[in-house]
Amino acid sequence: MNKKWFKRTVLSYIPILYLTIAVIVLVAIFAINEISLKEAERTNRYLTGTVVHSLETTMKAIDHSLLEELRFGDRLYDYFEFNPNTDPRLVNYEVSRKLRQLTAEYPMIHSIYLYRFRDDRVLTMNSFEEFEEFEDRAFVGQAQQLPARVRWSPVRAYGSSSAGASGGNQAQEAQTAVVSLSQRAQLPMGNEGIVVVNVSVQHLVADIDKLIDLQMTFMHIQDGTGASLYSSGEGNSAEVMSRSRSSYLQWEFESGVQSGVAFGWLQFVSRLWGVVGVAAIAVSLVYLLVITRRNYRPIERIVQQIQAYQNHRQAGKGADKDEFAFIQKALERLIDQNSLYEEQVQEDRNARRKQAFIQLLEREAPLSDKEHRKTLMRLDIPLAIEEAYVAVIEIDRYADFERKYGKPEDQQLMKFALAQVLEEFFVPEQPPAWAEWIRVNRLAVLQVRLPDSQGRHKESTFEDYRAWVEANLGLTVTIGIGSNVSRTEEIGKSYAEAAGVLRFKLALGGNRVHPHRELPTDRGLHTHGYYPLINAVIQEFGTGNPEWPDTIQGLFARLSRDVMTNDDLLHLLQYFKNLLERMIEELPYELRSLWNEEMKAEWERAVGGDSMQTIARELAELCAQLHESYAELVRSNNNSRLVREIRQYIEDNYSNPELSLSHISDKYNLNGKYASQLFKEHTGVKFVDFVMNLRIEHAKRLLSDTNESINDISRLVGYEIPLSFGRTFKKLAGVTPSEYRKHRSALYKEVE
Repeated sequence: MNKKWFKRTVLSYIPILYLTIAVIVLVAIFAINEISLKEAERTNRYLTGTVVHSLETTMKAIDHSLLEELRFGDRLYDYFEFNPNTDPRLVNYEVSRKLRQLTAEYPMIHSIYLYRFRDDRVLTMNSFEEFEEFEDRAFVGQAQQLPARVRWSPVRAYGSSSAGASGGNQAQEAQTAVVSLSQRAQLPMGNEGIVVVNVSVQHLVADIDKLIDLQMTFMHIQDGTGASLYSSGEGNSAEVMSRSRSSYLQWEFESGVQSGVAFGWLQFVSRLWGVVGVAAIAVSLVYLLVITRRNYRPIERIVQQIQAYQNHRQAGKGADKDEFAFIQKALERLIDQNSLYEEQVQEDRNARRKQAFIQLLEREAPLSDKEHRKTLMRLDIPLAIEEAYVAVIEIDRYADFERKYGKPEDQQLMKFALAQVLEEFFVPEQPPAWAEWIRVNRLAVLQVRLPDSQGRHKESTFEDYRAWVEANLGLTVTIGIGSNVSRTEEIGKSYAEAAGVLRFKLALGGNRVHPHRELPTDRGLHTHGYYPLINAVIQEFGTGNPEWPDTIQGLFARLSRDVMTNDDLLHLLQYFKNLLERMIEELPYELRSLWNEEMKAEWERAVGGDSMQTIARELAELCAQLHESYAELVRSNNNSRLVREIRQYIEDNYSNPELSLSHISDKYNLNGKYASQLFKEHTGVKFVDFVMNLRIEHAKRLLSDTNESINDISRLVGYEIPLSFGRTFKKLAGVTPSEYRKHRSALYKEVE
C-alpha cells in the first residue's frame, strides 16, 4: 500500500517539531537566567547577613568588654567609688592606662571617657577636666536620658583637642564620625557615673570593602536616623536585592548588583527571550491550524459520507455533533453485542453442562439410549470406558465457611480454587476428572478411565487433595467415594453410594476420605431404641445423682460407636436437648440463667461439628459442667440453711460456757475444720470472733442498763473466769469493763 498521505502528513509537521525544540531551548535559557537572578539575590542576602553579623560581633565584643571591666575591674571601681585611702592621681593614671589598653585591643575605638557624678569631672585617656569645660557634655546629657535598651547612638561628629587618636596617635582637631556606647556605672544601679565609648565609623566599616566585590556589588548602611554610614557604588532602589536591619545596632543595610552593562544586558536578553518564545508559540499554533486543516480534508470527505449514511439510517433521531460519533458508537455497539452474545453462549453452555451432569448422576429413571448418548456428548465423555467412579466433596462446617467469607464473590472464589486445585491433582489422568458444584457445599467429581489407560489410586489421590486443602486454604472437606462401575449407565449408582457415605459423616468422622466400603453392615441401635435411654438419663439429672456425668459419658460414647445417619444423630441430640431444657425450667433460676446465657450457645457450637466423637466429647464436658453447677447450687442452698441454724443457736446460747466450735461440730455432726470454713464463707467472720463479739455486745448492754456486778455479768455472757472476760472486753472495747461502766454513767448524767 502506498503511504503517500502518511508521509506527507509526517513531513508537514516537521517545522512544528523544530519550532517546538526552539521554544524548549528558549524556555530553558529563560529558566537558567531566572535561576541566575535568584542565585544572585540569594548571594546578596548571604553577603548582607555576613556584614551584619561581622559588625554586630565587633560591637558586641566592645560592649561585652566594657561590661566585664565595669563588673570586675578594680581600677574603674576605685575611680567611681570614693576611697580616702587611695591617691586620686594614681587612680586617674591607672584608669587612663586601662582605657588606652582597650583602644589598643580594639583599633576601631576612637576614644573613651568617664564622667563621674560625684564631682562633675571627666576623665579621658589623656586628660582630667571639669564637666562644664568638656566639649562632649551635650552628648553626656543626652546619654543620661536614653533608656537602658538603647546601646549605641546614631552616627555623630566627635572631636577634641584633648582626645587621643586611636591606638595612641597624635592629638587631632578634626571632627570624626563615631557611634557611641554609653553605660552607667557602677553596676548594677549605675548611680556613680557614665562611661562613653566612641567607635570610629571609618575604622568600623573599613573591612566591608574586603567582603564585597565593588565592581559587581554595592552596599548602603544607614543608622536609625537615616544618616549614611557606608556606601559603595551608585545602586538605585530598583536594583536593591537584599534589605536587612540590625536590631542591636538599629542600622539599615541594603545591597544589590551594580547597574552596569553586563547586568542590564542580562536582564534585556532574559526579557527578549521571553518575547521570542511567546512569538514562536503563536507562530507554531497558526502553522499547526493551517497544516491540520489541509491534512483533514481527505478525512472530512469520508466523514461527510458517513454522516450522510447516518442521516439516512437515523432520520428524525438527530445527527451527532461529533463527526466520529457514529463510527465510535457503531464499534461500541458491535463489541457490546458480541460480548453479550459470548457471555450468554458461555452461560448457556455451562448451564446445559451442569444440568446434563446432574441428570447423569441423579436421574431416578433410566434414560433412553439416545438421551444417554446426548448427555455424554454434552459432557465430552466417551461411550466406551474401562471403569468410572464418582466422588462427592463436601465443605465441613459450611455455616462457619459462610461467616468467614461473607461476600458471595469471596465464596465463589474459594469454590473455584477448590475445583481448580482438584483438576491439578488429576492432570496425569487421561481423560481428566469432570467436576461440578451440584449443591452450595458439595462438589461432585466424575473420573473415567479409558481402555489401556492407567490412573492413580483414587483414595490416595483424594487424601492428598484433602491434606492440601487443609494446609493451604484454611478449611476442611470430607470426601465420599462410590464404587467403580464398568458402564456409563451405572455412573448414577456410584454417585448414590458416594452421597450415601456423606449421610454418615458424623458417625464416620469429618475431614476424611470415606470409600463406600467403609460403611458397616451392623449399625447398632436404631433411633427408637435411644428414646427410653435419653428419658432415663434426663430423669436421673433431676434427682441430682452424683454418677450422672458417667452416665452421660456412656450415652454419648454409645452414640459415637453406633453408625447412624447425620439426620438421625442430630435428631437424637435435639431430642436430648429439648428434654434437658424442659427439666432445667423446673430447677432454680440460677441454673436456668447459666444455661440460657452461656451453655446453650456452647451446645449449638458443639453440635455444628463434623465428627460425632468430637461432638460427644464436647457435649459430655458441657453436661458435666451443668451437673456440677447444679450440685454446687444444691450444696450452697443446704449450707446456707445449716449456717442460719448454727447462727441462731449461738445467739440463743451465747451464755453457755460450753459453747465452742467442737460443741457445734458435735451437735450438727460436722467436721470441726469444715464447720469453721463453712461458717466464715457464709458470715464473713470466724466462728470464734463471732462468739466473742456477740458476748461482748451483750456485756456492754448489761454494764450500761443494769447494776449487776462485773463477775455476775461475766457468767451471764458465758465466761466462767472473770479475768478472761476482762481481757477479752478490753481487747474488743479498748477499755476495761469498770471503765466502760463509768464512762457510760457519766454520759447519762450529762444527758440528764
